[in-house]
Amino acid sequence: EFKGTGSAGDVITTKDGESVLGSTTVGADGTWSFTPSTGLDEGKHSITTTATDPAGNTSAASDALNFTVDSSNVVVSINKAIDDAGSKTGDLANNAATDDTTPTLVGTGTVGAVVSISVDGGAVVGSAVVDSNGNWSYTLPSQSEGTHSYTGTASNAAGTQGTASFTLTIDTTAPDVPSIGQVNDDVGLIQGPLTQGASTDDTTPTLTGTGATPGDVIKVYDGNDLVGSVTVGADGNWNYTIPAPGLTEGSHDLSVTATDPVGNESGKSDPFTLTVDLTAPTAPSGTFNGGGSEITGSAEAGSVVKVKDANGNVLGSATADSSGKYTVTLADPLNDAETVKITATDKAGNESQATDLTAPNVIIDAEDNIVEAKVDFTYPVTVNPSETIINETSLINIGTSTYPGYFTVGQDQIADAVISVSTGSLINLFDNAEMKLYKQQDDGSWELIADNQSPGLLDLLGIFGQTTKVTAEGLTPGNYRFDFTGGSLIGLGTSIKADLQLTTQNTAANPVVGDITSKEGNVITDADATNGQDQVTSQTKVTAVNGQTVAADGTTTIVGEHGTLTIKADGSYKYTPNSDVTVIGKTDTFNYTITDASTGKSDTAKLIIQIGTNSDLDLTWNPNNPEADATSVVATNDEDTVGIGATNTETTTAGPSINESWLIGLGGSQTVTSQTITIAQGNLGAVEIGLSTSSLLGLGGAASVQFQKLVNNTWTTVDTISASSLADLIGLFPNGTGKVYDDLEAGQYRYILNYNRGLGVAGNVSVSSEVTSTDLDSYTITSRETVQGNVLTDDTGAGVDKVASHYTDVAISHDGLTYTTVTSTGISILGTHGTLVIKSDGSYTYTPNSTLTDGGEDQFTYKLIAPNGDESTATLTFNAGFVYNTSAGADIITSSAGNDTYTTHGGADTVIFKLLNS
Repeated sequence: EFKGTGSAGDVITTKDGESVLGSTTVGADGTWSFTPSTGLDEGKHSITTTATDPAGNTSAASDALNFTVDSSNVVVSINKAIDDAGSKTGDLANNAATDDTTPTLVGTGTVGAVVSISVDGGAVVGSAVVDSNGNWSYTLPSQSEGTHSYTGTASNAAGTQGTASFTLTIDTTAPDVPSIGQVNDDVGLIQGPLTQGASTDDTTPTLTGTGATPGDVIKVYDGNDLVGSVTVGADGNWNYTIPAPGLTEGSHDLSVTATDPVGNESGKSDPFTLTVDLTAPTAPSGTFNGGGSEITGSAEAGSVVKVKDANGNVLGSATADSSGKYTVTLADPLNDAETVKITATDKAGNESQATDLTAPNVIIDAEDNIVEAKVDFTYPVTVNPSETIINETSLINIGTSTYPGYFTVGQDQIADAVISVSTGSLINLFDNAEMKLYKQQDDGSWELIADNQSPGLLDLLGIFGQTTKVTAEGLTPGNYRFDFTGGSLIGLGTSIKADLQLTTQNTAANPVVGDITSKEGNVITDADATNGQDQVTSQTKVTAVNGQTVAADGTTTIVGEHGTLTIKADGSYKYTPNSDVTVIGKTDTFNYTITDASTGKSDTAKLIIQIGTNSDLDLTWNPNNPEADATSVVATNDEDTVGIGATNTETTTAGPSINESWLIGLGGSQTVTSQTITIAQGNLGAVEIGLSTSSLLGLGGAASVQFQKLVNNTWTTVDTISASSLADLIGLFPNGTGKVYDDLEAGQYRYILNYNRGLGVAGNVSVSSEVTSTDLDSYTITSRETVQGNVLTDDTGAGVDKVASHYTDVAISHDGLTYTTVTSTGISILGTHGTLVIKSDGSYTYTPNSTLTDGGEDQFTYKLIAPNGDESTATLTFNAGFVYNTSAGADIITSSAGNDTYTTHGGADTVIFKLLNS
């Protein structure tokens, strides 16, 4: 085909030498082409062209195009390329990729032809001659990265050419570093994905990854050792299972690289560290708790302890802590000797041998809970204006004196006093000061009740410069005196001032409720101080209270006798006492039932609410009967004795006598017996014997007197007065003192005189007696005592009363039916035999009247009334009895029908109890 350019519309005529081959017309674009209808012959040819315009004008001929037609073929082919660089070498097919930047092209062609190589249609970069075997090869110069087209043109000597093409992609870029997405354990008890640093019992774990380049080869390394490889799938995912025998026991760092098809290999991924552990833990130890809901024990640290039933079902599990301790909480408690097995599985999934355990018998044991709620009370309070009770100025030696201040707590009041003492001295005086508080008694005297040296009632609030404050709380009605003594540090020109701030409560009014303290707790989990804690399982619930079913969800409300209880099935509760002072000291008892949901076992116990108070009321609860109401006030029976002064009737008469005389010359031994002395029944006697004589010598020195009593019809000598003793009696009786025989019981007595008449001596002797009889049943009242005491503090009866509160009232009655409230100033009440005056502090005076005789009784009834309304009643009994005040001698005292009182002295007194029963 011949081509050219010309003027549009001209006719181009083509000649081979002088022969016209044909013609064609120039197109509108000024180009033309012509292909001879018959082929040119072999040999040389000279081709020219002329142009003829539409007017017929023909141009001169063009320069000749001379060429030779040689129809013999020149062939060439590029069969392959050879990669001899990098990790992947060998033959490359057309369109292959390679990391060799200087691959070698290898082909065949016409022997002797020269094959010229051009790159990407550009200039020839080199050539090769087809050898005698028809083969040729050419190593390309360094190629840039990318896809390149290579053309091989073969030319023979005649210029005949043949061409062939070949395409290669030069790839020298390594793939991105891949990552191990997951390592899976599919062996043993613990299977699934492993975490970084985990332990496993799988020696052939499977590694997987995503997001890689399809066709890349993933190489798996253990440290620096190549384990194996796998090709990335079309979806970019890969997985590789380490082949048996797999990893050895111990730690391993697994990593991967990616190698693309041309052999470029990436760097290693971050290592995935795991530890192959093929050693099972030691069998764990374990113990059930009492309720069968928990198993505690020891196992390999970090291992998972599993509790399994006889069928191998896992009932619960827990992980042993760093010290190996574990606790497994069972969803359903076991009991009544059920058996389980416990094993320990380490982090690698190795399971220990099993340990057998037997569940305990479940005991559901509810224990009583004794708790306290509180109701406080108060009385109307009045804060009185401050008043100055001491104000002394311009004094000399003030420190050596005591300065009093006076104030009064009124009827039906309880007061708190704050006394502010200030001084003009610049010296801190209060380290040496004495402050004392007195209360005036009924007789006008002042009784010390507190001082700053022994704080208690009188407490120091603080020192503020030259001022100090002290407080006295709970002052009852009466007159008070506050004494201040400053000490020797106070000098001239110093002032002393004391101001009183009195806050009073009106106890005549009824108390009102102040604060209410509810009680919250849990009847199941709380441990009672006395009874201990309920023995339960984790499935135990409160199912009923006082016969009322407790809701499984929410709260259940039970109205008690003195308050309201709200309780939940889990045992938690709240009790709020009624807003009423009278509930103080009361108990509210709730009988509750707990039930184990697993076994149905149940037990009952009591929630005992004792309602106490923070206010001034001392309550005593009975530890042996906690359901009993508390005692507050306790009045005890009091007894007092009214002394009756009296004297027994005495009669003194002359007793029998003996008179003897004789003349000179009538000597010899003589015995003379007196007449009988009779002491009547009901009497006590005394006999006094005296002696007189003209001459003691006339008695011959051998005289004596025997005193005798008739006992069982036989005279028995009671005493003998010897001759020497007789000398002491001469002339003393009756004007002097004779020999006295006293305390003589009823009966008959006599005395016998024994003497010798002296020869040649005349003489006489006389013995006389005096008899005194005391009638034990006859007496004369001479006086009646007025007695004083205190029903609250005296223990003359059943003990001291318990008053329990400053606010406790005292009421008195004579008939035990009608009571009168006792005031601080006292009230008078008429009894059977006298008048009783009693005050609210318990002090009393009883004045008997003339109707009270020995053995008489006057009884009053009083009661204590606490602020919460509790009452306690007792009696005050006055018993009349004789008062005996004996002499220094040996007195005889005979009891009466009353409560006699004996005051003895130095003598050997005798008391005759006439009223003792046999």
